[in-house]
Amino acid sequence: MILALLALLGTAEAAPAPAPARPAPVKKGAGKKKGPVEVPVDIGVGPAAHLLTGPVFREQPILGGIEFSAEAVLDHKTLVKLKNRIPSQYRKQALSMDEIRISHPLIPHTIFLSPAGVGGATVGMYGISFRPIAIGIPLISEPFRFELDLGVRLTYAYLHSTEIPSPTHFLRPGLDPKAEIELPFSDRFLVSFGWCSQLYIPQTVGGGVFEAGPLDEDIWHVGQGFFKLHFRVPVKVAR
Repeated sequence: MILALLALLGTAEAAPAPAPARPAPVKKGAGKKKGPVEVPVDIGVGPAAHLLTGPVFREQPILGGIEFSAEAVLDHKTLVKLKNRIPSQYRKQALSMDEIRISHPLIPHTIFLSPAGVGGATVGMYGISFRPIAIGIPLISEPFRFELDLGVRLTYAYLHSTEIPSPTHFLRPGLDPKAEIELPFSDRFLVSFGWCSQLYIPQTVGGGVFEAGPLDEDIWHVGQGFFKLHFRVPVKVAR
């Protein structure tokens, strides 16, 4: 468009040649490539106690396991530094937040590990649980963090016992509202504890994967209390 206008002006009247433009001053530091941004990755691990409904609870109220988490923690300053990597349609919303935590959907959140015959236990439970999607709201951020969230669960657990119908191959999707308190001792070390109520489509103890009966004979809720130690490892990310 500019070239076309200049061409029209040239047909009307020849203009004197402009003086050569002075080169723009080079700003100090211009041309230097910005370095990577350091993002802390929070790795949490610790013991968990599980309470299952139905015959399992009546025979053995508590089953053991391990709770695990791995999240990239992006505070507001880090989000600003990485804004060019945020899709444009989400950039404004992301930059309005104080903190965003990102986890990979294929990282397990719970390992069920509760052997029978140890300490008088009559029920054994082994399995794994994933939490691929979750949305959380931090109600308190300082001096500690208190968060409520809701996630989607996918769980498989193998249960066996000589006292209740066995074996059970528990395979179910579910939802799990969770409350967690996180206490920082330093920038690199934290502890947290909380409670999670995992709600599932009922499955009969000792029955098949597609079998469901009365709720007092089914597994439909897994209550989980947990305690975790958190270690934050800095990882460098390109801008």
